[in-house]
Amino acid sequence: MTTDSPPATTSPTGPSASCTNISPEQLADLLSNVGQKLGPAPRILATPHVGGKGPAGVWTGFGAGCKGTDPKSATCMRDFDTSVVKSFTAMAPIEDKCQMGLRDCPDLLFSMPNESNANMTVNSLIAFEERMTHHGLEGVFHVASASGTALNMFREPGMCTSDIIKTWCKDVITTGVHDLSVPSMPGCHPTCDYDRINMIWSREALLNSCTEALKQDLKFNIQPDEHYGPEVRMTLLTKLYRPSQSKIESLKDKLKSLDIHKYPGENVTTFVQDASKLVREIRMNFTNNSNVPDLTTTALLGLNLSSDNFLLSQVCTHRINSDVNSFGGILGSFQAKDPIALQTIDDLYHVLISQSDYGRPAKFTSNIKLSKRRLRTSWSKIVPHPLQVGGSPVGAVETKE
Repeated sequence: MTTDSPPATTSPTGPSASCTNISPEQLADLLSNVGQKLGPAPRILATPHVGGKGPAGVWTGFGAGCKGTDPKSATCMRDFDTSVVKSFTAMAPIEDKCQMGLRDCPDLLFSMPNESNANMTVNSLIAFEERMTHHGLEGVFHVASASGTALNMFREPGMCTSDIIKTWCKDVITTGVHDLSVPSMPGCHPTCDYDRINMIWSREALLNSCTEALKQDLKFNIQPDEHYGPEVRMTLLTKLYRPSQSKIESLKDKLKSLDIHKYPGENVTTFVQDASKLVREIRMNFTNNSNVPDLTTTALLGLNLSSDNFLLSQVCTHRINSDVNSFGGILGSFQAKDPIALQTIDDLYHVLISQSDYGRPAKFTSNIKLSKRRLRTSWSKIVPHPLQVGGSPVGAVETKE
C-alpha cells in the first residue's frame, strides 16, 4: 500500500519583502534628488494695477509711449520670472536707482524758501514727474476715486486734498484700487506687493529729491502714519507751492507779455517752451474742474506779432478755432487745445526752417522800409526847404514807415 507524499513547497515567484532602515541624512539626500528632478514649483506673479507682465517678469508704470504693452525702461521691472533669490539679487540695483530721485541733479532739488533754488519748484516738479515715469513709479500719483474720476497729482495738484490722498493710499495698500477701465462695471483691482513697493520707493525718491535742510524739515512735519509717496508729496506741496486761483491771473499776465520779437531770430521753439511752462503752471493752480476759457488764445497771443506771414496765418487759425469752437458751422473746424496748438505751431516752424522759408516776409518788409527812406532822402534834395512857421515846416507831409 502506497501513501501519498506531502506536496512539495513551491518557492514564491517574487522576491521576499524586507525592511530597510535609512538614516535622516539619507532621507534628506533622497528628497533633494527628487526635488532636483522635478524642478522648483512655478511662481505665480501678480499683475499690478498700473503695469503688466512679460516674458522677463512684472513691470509697473504706463509703459513705453503710454501704450501699456512694454516697460518704459529696465528700471520699471519689479519682479523677474525666476527663483526668489535670483529675482531679489536682480532687483537690488533697480531699487537704488528708483529711490535716488533727483539727487544727481543738485540744481533741481526741492529747496527751502530761503535757499538759492527756491524759485525752481515748478521745474523740480516737472523733472520729478519725468524721473518717476522713467522708473515706472508714476502710477501711485494717479488717483482713481470711487466716483469714477482720475486725478493726476503731477498735473493737477490744486485739486488734491489731504482726505483724497489718505483715501487713495488706503485703497492702494488695503482695499484695492478702483478700476476705471469699464465705468459701467465698477470694481477694484486686488492689492499687490508691487504697488506697495512703489508707494515706499516713491517716498524715498521724494526725500532724496530735497536739499538736506528741506529733507529734515519734511521728516519733522510728516506724521508717523504717513509712509508713502503721495502723502509726502502732499506735505511738500503744502510747504513750497500752494495752488490758488489768484496765481492764475498773474501767470496769465506773464503769458500775455510773451513777445516773439524778444526772442533772437524769432525762435518759435524757445517761445513755445516758455509758453508751455506757464500753461502747465496755470493748470497746476486749478482747484476745481473749471477751466480758463481763453487759455489757448492767450498762449498764442505773443505769436501774433510774427514776421512770417504763413506762420502768422496758422496762429490766427488756431486762435479762431479755440475762440468759436465751430459754433454754427461758420468758423473753426475743431477746438484747438493749448498744448496741441503750441506744439503744432512749433512743428510748422521747424518745417519752415528746414526749407529756409522762415522769416522771408520780415526781409521783404525791411526792404520796403529801406526804399521809403531812400525816396525821402532823394525828395529832400530836389524840393527846396519849406518856410518854417512856429518851428514846423509849412506844407510838410509826414511819411509813416
